[in-house]
Amino acid sequence: GAIDAAATQRGNLGPALLGLPGLPTTPSDGPFSVLIIDDDPMVQHLVRGQLESEQFRVVSASDGVEGLTLARELRPTVILLDIHLPRLDGWTVLAELKSDPVLAQIPVIMMSVEEQRARGYSFGACEYLVKPVEPDRLVSVVRRAILPSAGDVLIVDDDESTREVVSRHLRRAGYSTVEARDGEEALLRARVLTPGLVILDLLMPGVDGFEVLRTIRSEGMRMPVVVLTGKVLAADEERTLREGMARIVLKGGTALDNVVREAKQLVMAKRVVERGRLPRILYVEDSPQNRDIVRRYLVNDYEVIEAEDGEHGIERAVRDAPDLILMDLSLPRLDGWEATRRIKANPAVKHIPVIALTAHAGREDQTRAAQAGCIDYITKPLERDVLLGAIKRHLPQNRPA
Repeated sequence: GAIDAAATQRGNLGPALLGLPGLPTTPSDGPFSVLIIDDDPMVQHLVRGQLESEQFRVVSASDGVEGLTLARELRPTVILLDIHLPRLDGWTVLAELKSDPVLAQIPVIMMSVEEQRARGYSFGACEYLVKPVEPDRLVSVVRRAILPSAGDVLIVDDDESTREVVSRHLRRAGYSTVEARDGEEALLRARVLTPGLVILDLLMPGVDGFEVLRTIRSEGMRMPVVVLTGKVLAADEERTLREGMARIVLKGGTALDNVVREAKQLVMAKRVVERGRLPRILYVEDSPQNRDIVRRYLVNDYEVIEAEDGEHGIERAVRDAPDLILMDLSLPRLDGWEATRRIKANPAVKHIPVIALTAHAGREDQTRAAQAGCIDYITKPLERDVLLGAIKRHLPQNRPA
């Protein structure tokens, strides 16, 4: 897997790491493990440095055979896979991984200097990155593979600027987004990722939006679809879309706000049908700004109820029986430590896991939170992936439907 040297000098994969000595192949401490399969020592070096700085555990292999062996031994959380490898190429490795019942569920991210995105998706890769890869992009893709949101929105449009605008608007509303540049890529991504929602343009070269919708439904995919179009629809075209269970939003004016509104309604309805009621999370926080941020983080997958102080938090815990509580520690009237102690002393709600949220990172605060009964401790400012990861770890799996 060759890497663009000029791009490395520009910092695309972290130039500060170029002077580091050889790194071991054993993982460092961290919550998630990443296996890099790439024969280029420089790529291994740079990617390892970038991911370890984000607290990922990293293991590396220099050829396809070694990569498969490590995958079977370690069962990593995610795999980064180059195409051109000695002994066994990346396509063969990917096919072996996806045919193994034990390894098939591990997300595989292809990384190559060649643009073979469609082939990668068709082989089962969850993402395809063309080298050189920007560090932020690499970390973002790995995080999304490790902590996929059931609310991922697939945006399908041949116009790049439209995709970017829609994606940015949805991300601000708390959604994770993936993109497809045409109908063919859209179908490949829909089959691999099973997004929570598809936003679909109609007028695209090759496979148009009508054909994408027909294929999605004929293959039994039931995710909701919003058609975002500037086309004036004939009666038969509108009927075709309605029969495919698509919502229609016309471009222009308030279109982006309408898309977000449709996304919220459709994704929430889909979750309720598939999983019974949504997991209910009580967020106890006196800052309206913080409540708004966390609400956006959670809107895709959870029912969020809120309280602005410790006493109100206890009342809502008893009344609404949440599945999990996010507890700020610095609260008016009754602080988070005491509120948690009282919750844990109440037989009706003591089973509910409580995650402490605070701007103080001292060990004394962590100890106090644990003594009060908190199951985990997250330091502000909150990172979306860290928060969602903690919720998924501690949310009871046998909660009542």
